[in-house]
Amino acid sequence: TSQLNFLYHKRKTTMASIKILLDTRRAKSDGTYPIIYRITHNSKSFSINTRVSIKKSEWNVKNKSIKMGVACYSDKVSV
Repeated sequence: TSQLNFLYHKRKTTMASIKILLDTRRAKSDGTYPIIYRITHNSKSFSINTRVSIKKSEWNVKNKSIKMGVACYSDKVSV
């Protein structure tokens, strides 16, 4: 049975989830907020800053992206 338990626990691995978010907890002095990657794996999460900051009004909450009508859209998104 110990071998069966080992196989069961080995199969029970989960993949990490990655979300792109506007981090409204950290307002900058110019009134913008950083866009971050939030990575979660096994109930532990950490954030990676994209070094792109925008105003709240420029963020599409539903699609989790920069609004298309925003001036300098291409300047704010780098590949």
